[in-house]
Amino acid sequence: MAQEGIKGVVMTGNGPVSERPEDEELLNEEVITPKNPVLAPKSGYGVLDFAGDAYQAWFNPKNYGVNDYTSQKVEGNRVEASFDTAYRRARNEGEQEFMYKNKRYNTDYDGTKEQQLNETGILDEQLQGKSFIRDRLYSNLFPFGYNKPVQRAIDAIVLNKKDEDREYYDEGLAEKSKRKRRNTTTVKLRDDSFSLYMGKPQRWGNLALSKYIPTNSKDKNVSYFALRDSKIREDILGTANIREQRGAWDDSGASTMSGHSMGNFTITKGSDSEGNYISYYDVWDLKADFGRPFEMYDRIYYNTDDTGRFRIKK
Repeated sequence: MAQEGIKGVVMTGNGPVSERPEDEELLNEEVITPKNPVLAPKSGYGVLDFAGDAYQAWFNPKNYGVNDYTSQKVEGNRVEASFDTAYRRARNEGEQEFMYKNKRYNTDYDGTKEQQLNETGILDEQLQGKSFIRDRLYSNLFPFGYNKPVQRAIDAIVLNKKDEDREYYDEGLAEKSKRKRRNTTTVKLRDDSFSLYMGKPQRWGNLALSKYIPTNSKDKNVSYFALRDSKIREDILGTANIREQRGAWDDSGASTMSGHSMGNFTITKGSDSEGNYISYYDVWDLKADFGRPFEMYDRIYYNTDDTGRFRIKK
C-alpha cells in the first residue's frame, strides 16, 4: 500500500511518483499572493526527503491536524479547487502541510530564497503551520506597545476580540481607506514584520532578503532580512550622522537607535571592498514569545560630503 509523502509526491514501493493533477481553471478569489504566480511544490526529492516522509507517514498516518484544501467557497458554493489553488491557499495561510484529494503535501516552494520571498511573501523556514492560538493573536493584535499584554492576549484568544490598535490600523490599511495617516510605510513595515514573525506571508513586501551577513556571524546559512524603503534607509543614515557629530559610538563603532518597527536596534560603522557603510542589525521578536523571531541586517553604503556628512552612495 502506498504511503502518502509530503514533498508534493506520493511515495510507493518503487520510489516517488509525480502526483500533481492537471491544472484546472484557478478559482483563487480567496488567494492573496504578492504576484499571484502559479506556484509549484519543491521538485527535488532525495534519500533524506524520503526518510523524513516515511517517518511522518508512520508518526501521523491519519494526518491529524493537517487541513484539507480540496474544496473552496466560490460565490457561496463549495466547489473543488485545483491543486495550484489549494497549494497557494495553504501557503498563504502559513501551513507547512495540507491535504488534497486524500493525499498529504508540504508547502515548500520550488525556487531560491529570493523567489520564495518575492513570489510568495515568505520563506519556507518561516512557515509555522496552523495554530488556533497563533491565528487568533495574529488576527486580533497589532505589535504596537506592551500595555496590558495579558489582558490583550486573553481578549484576542478567548473572546476573539480585536484590540484598539488592530482595529485602528486595519481600518487605515484598508485599500479604500481615507485615513492615510494610518496607512504609512512604517505601519506597513510593522505589519509585514509581524506577519513573518507569526509565520504568515507579507502583505506589502517591505522586507527583502539581505545581500550581506554580519562579519561576526557564526552561521553563514542564516537568512537576514533588509528594509526595501529608501526613506527609512535615509533616516537611519541621518541618525548615524548625528551619532558621528556627537561622537556617540562605542569602541567597536556601534550605537543604538529605535524605530521603524525594529524597536531598539544596533547601527555600526564599517567598511569593505565596496566602501564605507552603516549597517543595522536587529532580532525581530516580541516580549511574549509566541512566534518565530528573525534577524534583520543590511549595509547602507555612503560617501562623505564637504561638510563631513554621510550621503547614500549612488
